[in-house]
Amino acid sequence: MKETINWQKLHTETSDIVWMGKSQQTPLNSTGDLIDIDWGYFYIAAQKSVKMAYYRNGKMLEASYVLDDEVTFLVGYDDIHAINYFGTPCNALWKEKHLTMYNLLENYLNEIPKNLENCQKIDQEIQKNAIRVGGETLEFLTSLSYRQSICAHKLIRNPEGEIIFLSKECSSNGCIGTVDISYPSMPLYLLYQPELVKGMMRPVYHFANLPVWEYDFAPHDVGRYPYVTGQVYSLNEVDNIQIGRRDTIFDYYALPAGQKVYLEEHQMPIEESGNMLIMNAATFLIDQDEVFFTQHLTTNLKWADYLLAFGQDPKNQLCTDDFAGHLAHNANLALKAINALALFGKALVEISHEKASIYQGAAKEMAQVWLQMANSGEKTKLAFDQEDSWSLKYNMIWDQLFELNLFNQETREQEVDHYLAQINDYGTPLDSRKTYTKADWIMWTATLSEDKEKFETMIAPIKKYLEESNSRVPFSDWYDTVTADVMNFKNRTVVGAIFMPLLKEQLLLEGRKNV
Repeated sequence: MKETINWQKLHTETSDIVWMGKSQQTPLNSTGDLIDIDWGYFYIAAQKSVKMAYYRNGKMLEASYVLDDEVTFLVGYDDIHAINYFGTPCNALWKEKHLTMYNLLENYLNEIPKNLENCQKIDQEIQKNAIRVGGETLEFLTSLSYRQSICAHKLIRNPEGEIIFLSKECSSNGCIGTVDISYPSMPLYLLYQPELVKGMMRPVYHFANLPVWEYDFAPHDVGRYPYVTGQVYSLNEVDNIQIGRRDTIFDYYALPAGQKVYLEEHQMPIEESGNMLIMNAATFLIDQDEVFFTQHLTTNLKWADYLLAFGQDPKNQLCTDDFAGHLAHNANLALKAINALALFGKALVEISHEKASIYQGAAKEMAQVWLQMANSGEKTKLAFDQEDSWSLKYNMIWDQLFELNLFNQETREQEVDHYLAQINDYGTPLDSRKTYTKADWIMWTATLSEDKEKFETMIAPIKKYLEESNSRVPFSDWYDTVTADVMNFKNRTVVGAIFMPLLKEQLLLEGRKNV
């Protein structure tokens, strides 16, 4: 259907602003991945000394020429409402301080020197720290990743006034608040603003405590962008209506118990429960927010008990690398359960909880069993029953960061040595099955080594891939290590994982891991 577009010029004492948008606005009227927004208003703003050209139907209405070598202009998008949060339309957080987008743009233009200085300050801080930790390669990767990670989120407040930080699972299925997307993104936010990690978790806890979610493990997501209306991953049929279609909006969160909305065989029980426990415990050990930690304690204890019961040798199920399919006896998934129990147990020590020693003790015992089951000479297996297999053991990183004493450094170095022996032109594959890899997991496993040369050798191919790939898309985390071709994903928040080595250094410098 052809839409009528309105546009208008706004003139103030210091700036000229042009905006455009549909004449009839329909906020939050569609959902899905790779679907363009068709509501809201697009703005371009420039300082008064800069005149812009205006066109309508290809005809120039007004034009002038810029004489200065340097021009400052801003673009902005007002989406009217940002998120449907469990039935409540919520605005983007910027609207708390600015009545309209043109107020925001004008205020920003009037303070350009100060705003640019602030941008340069964070750029320089990241650049300096990255070069110190991982040389020019890490500086290159961090500079390409942190804005992308932030921009793949929406920042709002829930009706209770709490910060909510929601990711979109770009180039996958458009899910919002996906737990195994938040998990790799976390290092960037633990390093600079832990409150945003809590903002990732709050909607997950809210949904997990509703009657429709009847499992003893954590959910995968909380809806499909921009609708936080309940998990859409692995949907069943309700009343013979296929509610899983990508263009369908349905209030799953409001359904009562007993509806069998979700197919259990396609859930990620150990993956998501381990992710949530690690995110919660790591955040608490860093910022000591006991109120948030204890607020969700009952739910976390339930998920920890699930890992205790089923985490040693996972059944045939999916992990975050779900594109690789189901896998039984997944050694890396077992590592996630073990690290999650140990880290959660360490956090429980801080509040003198009676189950702290139970989870910590169990994790240490499970780690010893894991070493026996996973061992395959000078490497560890992809799956306990696949002798000649191997995989990147990225879930081992939390043991090192928080000194959980599950594995020794010799074990970690042996793993990294094996990964180095498997490197192709553009990186180490994810595992022994395919030549594709994940940039986030390469970064985490490289961080396991205390040898700077090994670390830099392992991450260098990521930079080479980004420079030489024929797939000219925003930083893709999933690509082929032989051809440098992007597999599918692009423009995702998970590149926040690139900051793991900086998080490791920060924990060491501040002694937070000994809290």
